[in-house]
Amino acid sequence: EDEIVELLVSVPSKSKEEALSQVDVPTSLMTDELDKLLASQPVDAFTAWRAASRKVDDATGVVQLLLPNGAKVNYSSASKESQGTMRLLVPGGRSTDSPDTLGAAMVGIRTISESGAVSNFSREQIELFAVSNVMSVHLDLSLEFSYV
Repeated sequence: EDEIVELLVSVPSKSKEEALSQVDVPTSLMTDELDKLLASQPVDAFTAWRAASRKVDDATGVVQLLLPNGAKVNYSSASKESQGTMRLLVPGGRSTDSPDTLGAAMVGIRTISESGAVSNFSREQIELFAVSNVMSVHLDLSLEFSYV
């Protein structure tokens, strides 16, 4: 046990108390701040559905929605799949780098990916939340988009 404690204490910038402390796994990543923000303009599922424009591509089965905030959502349902995947595309990939700052977008996305902290949650809490909810999150960058 002493060997494990010494190993944990040897991690840079960690005291013995910090190294031995248990990480609280959040049950939800929704914070009170978000609840307060949404309370001023609540959008229920029916209102969002009615306000959205919906198109279905019969050849592929892909449903395309244009939400009231301008976000575009494409989805399809696969009855034979036991798990789902969601990919968020954010405009502005490596093409937004100026000649003076080549690689800045990649450094930024890698920094966000490696830090792992979101809002008031630490990297450890986010990792444990993802593992306990069987989630995997990947950040990447292409010429045109940032991917989450």
